[in-house]
Amino acid sequence: MYFRFSYIFLTGLLAFLVSCGEIREESLPKTQFTRVLAEDSGIGFSNQLVSTEDWNIIEYLYFYNGAGVAAGDINNDGLVDLFFTSNQGSNKLYLNKGAMKFTDVTDQAGLASDGWSTGVVMADVNGDGWLDIYVCQVGNYKGQTGRNKLYINQTNGTFKDEANAYGLDFSGLSTQVAFFDYDNDGDLDMYLLNHSVHGVDTYGPSSIREEQDPESGDRLFRNLSDEGTSTFVDVTQEAGIYSSQIGYGLGVHILDYNQDGFSDIYVSNDFHENDYLYENQGDGTFIERGQEAFGHTSRYSMGNDAGDINNDGLPEIITLDMLPTDPVILRKSAAEDRNEVSAIKAQYGYGPQSVRNGLQFNWGNGQFSDIAPFAGIFATDWSWAPLVGDLDNDGWNDIYITNGIAGRPNDLDYIQYFANTAGKGRQASDEELIEKMPQVEISNYLFRNSGETIFTDVTSDWGVSVPSYSHGSVFTDLDNDGDLDVVVNNVNAEAFIWENHTEELTNNHYLKIRLKHLDKNVNGIGTRIFLYSGGQIQYREVSAVHGFMSGAVQDIHFGLGDDPAVDSVVIFWPGFTRQTIREISTDTVVFIQSNGESYELPEEGPHADRKVEVQGLSDFVPVENKNFVDYQREHLIPYNLSSEGPAVAVGDVNGDSYDDVFIGGAHGVRPTLWIGGANGFELQRNTVWLDEVPYEDVDALFFDADLDGDQDLFIVSGGNQYAEGNFLLRDRLFRNDGQGQFSRVAGIPAVALNGSVVRMADVNGDGLPDLFVGARSVPGSYGSAPENIILVNRGGLQFEVFSGFKLKGMVSDAQWEDMDGDGDPDLVVAGDWMAVTIMENHGDEFIAHQIPESRGWWRSLEIIDLDKDGKPDILAGNMGLNHTLKTSPDEPVSLLLADFDDNGQKDPVILHYKSGIEIPFASKDELDKQVPAMKKEFTSYKAYADARNIREILTGMASGVLEERQLDTFAHMSFVNSGGLTFIGKALPDRAQWTCINDFFVSYAENDEVSILAAGNSLAGNTNLGPLDGIPLMELNYSEGSMHFTRAWNTPFYQGVAKSMLELNGRDSLLMIIQQGKSPIFWAK
Repeated sequence: MYFRFSYIFLTGLLAFLVSCGEIREESLPKTQFTRVLAEDSGIGFSNQLVSTEDWNIIEYLYFYNGAGVAAGDINNDGLVDLFFTSNQGSNKLYLNKGAMKFTDVTDQAGLASDGWSTGVVMADVNGDGWLDIYVCQVGNYKGQTGRNKLYINQTNGTFKDEANAYGLDFSGLSTQVAFFDYDNDGDLDMYLLNHSVHGVDTYGPSSIREEQDPESGDRLFRNLSDEGTSTFVDVTQEAGIYSSQIGYGLGVHILDYNQDGFSDIYVSNDFHENDYLYENQGDGTFIERGQEAFGHTSRYSMGNDAGDINNDGLPEIITLDMLPTDPVILRKSAAEDRNEVSAIKAQYGYGPQSVRNGLQFNWGNGQFSDIAPFAGIFATDWSWAPLVGDLDNDGWNDIYITNGIAGRPNDLDYIQYFANTAGKGRQASDEELIEKMPQVEISNYLFRNSGETIFTDVTSDWGVSVPSYSHGSVFTDLDNDGDLDVVVNNVNAEAFIWENHTEELTNNHYLKIRLKHLDKNVNGIGTRIFLYSGGQIQYREVSAVHGFMSGAVQDIHFGLGDDPAVDSVVIFWPGFTRQTIREISTDTVVFIQSNGESYELPEEGPHADRKVEVQGLSDFVPVENKNFVDYQREHLIPYNLSSEGPAVAVGDVNGDSYDDVFIGGAHGVRPTLWIGGANGFELQRNTVWLDEVPYEDVDALFFDADLDGDQDLFIVSGGNQYAEGNFLLRDRLFRNDGQGQFSRVAGIPAVALNGSVVRMADVNGDGLPDLFVGARSVPGSYGSAPENIILVNRGGLQFEVFSGFKLKGMVSDAQWEDMDGDGDPDLVVAGDWMAVTIMENHGDEFIAHQIPESRGWWRSLEIIDLDKDGKPDILAGNMGLNHTLKTSPDEPVSLLLADFDDNGQKDPVILHYKSGIEIPFASKDELDKQVPAMKKEFTSYKAYADARNIREILTGMASGVLEERQLDTFAHMSFVNSGGLTFIGKALPDRAQWTCINDFFVSYAENDEVSILAAGNSLAGNTNLGPLDGIPLMELNYSEGSMHFTRAWNTPFYQGVAKSMLELNGRDSLLMIIQQGKSPIFWAK
């Protein structure tokens, strides 16, 4: 049953105003939010922090982490009340009197307290219909004696601490708590999030997480009310919850991420420990699936929240980190691990991390993709609480982020001061160290959802730009006007009360739902709600904990945009009952009492997977070069160029109508040739491949070089390890004896380039196959443009360099096609710092035509007639838009290449823009390693950070020629041929931009639709760039002049780096997908 509640007073007031004439525009608020000050609200709370000799940031790692705020109606009068925690003062309860007026009732309520309080939530723990309050504290540590409090609501305006009686008076390093019904037995259980502090035992292998720690380890408590008692019992170990000293827990959220009716747990951990995603098994146990579900997570994970950001009915997860946006703060702050430190952590068993906010997009198949850089929210400085909710009632969830820390211990000059003091044998006092620690107030951020997965920073436009040290925060409708207000707990400043004026400034509508569950989980925590309206879907999940140290128990809020119609609301209650409500009034509160029918999860049908097992190759794992690390030689390169393989070629080498597969070897690894047959593949035993072990194979091609009717083999050498001219960079040609046995021949010129790609065509029309061989880089000189060559076949397995082809560039891919329609093959080529270029064949020479505004970091090319007009079009795979570098015509990414320290080596300095200021992409330490002369130019990190003339300084230091390159785009593109070697470029769909694209495979449907499979991901980026791990495989569709994203193939079967795709014939028609460091995948076509 449900009831409607109308705001009669507001309706009457509006009618009165209309009757008196139109509302004057000047009477409206000027911004979306206005701040309600203490003198108006009655909330004068401030979390004041004072360092002492015994208790400060030096003695306690999380001294400046602040405290939380909880919102809920504690007296059941229909108004949301507020409870603030304090680190050194008394916590405060403010009773809402209406019209944004509050009264401090802390003392009367019996809630005056001392101790170091942290997180807080409100929840009806005993199921009597009245909200209780749980407060976390720090205890049993360096003189702190706090114990967690459970204040049971006495229903008369007072509370009583009954934590001991309930078995919940934990004393340790508590951060936050989450109440939820994990076993669906109708009462609220409790997850207690605790945090570690730096100690010797917290550094070591990841297996430490299996150990138990009495103060730092997290806890799970089961409510025994179903057994007739009001106590909780610790079930941490039997439930599969980690409870170790390496858990630096700063955020916890409850969500049903896989929609199976059981509440799961997300925990964000600071420092080196992984974040945890505990999947509820439905039998009282959990399995931690974080490293399976996420490509990477935030490194210094702070608070977290979950919400559906693209209205597909699935919750995304947002975590916060401490990457600054201000270019000055950024350049003087410690950030990413050095590459070698990151490698050590991986060896110790820790998952990949990046120092940036994370927005984990939920694919609905157990997999997530971090799209924070694409969404525009990856950097917000030292951030604490993310909150997801619809702040302008337009039907899309927005994001609010709190910011700031009262002392910045990651300031690099401060760290250097600390190290210098210790190095001189003098121990600085805590007071001295604290005094030297920089203090910078930072504004909180507000991002408006622009639709789908892109957010716009509206912090200033919406009126909430105030520098502060802000921590815990909640969304809640304080004045019952249908929009979400914002409450923030600040350090050393008055709490923020931000009043939302959506109802005055827009014509958007809303719906609020108030739940009543019949079990002891009165407020229906864990309930999932789907709202259907105008063909759209919105999703909410009831949780009492949000953001950082905070939470709210309140009406479930939906914004509806300018259309008030709601088709239906479907409610999935805890315990597998479902309820559908129709004919719903909007701009009101709807009361819904649980009265649903039981349902069961649908059984999984046959797995719609195209993956098939192929004998032999399905178990083979290619080995990449791990002995050479590019960054140790070239400190400024953005990504590793020494792991470009594995090289793969497909062809029928023995004439049995079954395709065979050659897989090249990295340096020190023997290449392999797999002979195909009816039952799979068998490894060929041929000693010829032993001589190829020293080489690094980066590409390979089967082709009939001598026109004798069998497939010969060309192997491209590379690897970026050896200097240009080294014999190990010479390409190799192998003659096939017709039976699949190969021998190396000396028919190609002794050119030694760091190769990348080989492509075949008859360039001169003599009937002999010729070869283009691309060069990836000049080893040891990133950014320098190597020569690329065409090898003309003179017959008899003899090739020579074609003198009429001149092309310099860091080529990654190339394709032959008659692009100008004159009957001969032209070459389309692309690579790093290159435009997509058509090398037009004029017989005795090739003429370059660059597609305007197409300079990128290109990785792949495919030629295809997209629009069926008879002219070849181009698909070009780039780095994508889901990383930290951004380029535009006004603020391009640039490369300055010169010998800046007169040591005979060219230094590649990449510049990009942050907040309108051009700065190096590398840190000062990395720049100093590559160009030691920079140490004299900038003697401190502050001097480096404050500099706005880096380009001028570098230009003045350049010895010899200074080369500059720029980028136009990182986006994947289609270039449609409009004739005359002119092209119209268009970016591929947004979701395709969430990773790099390494290869394309194209097929055609009977209805003229073009199906495109794209292989993606790369783990070669340095730690500043981070991993590109959004989607290993994706399908696109081109029809009626438009490209559409069809689906992502990123299940537990498809993870990692998909490098290339090749078609296999002879058995069944199969597509072979080559992965780096993993076995090939085979798909039935």
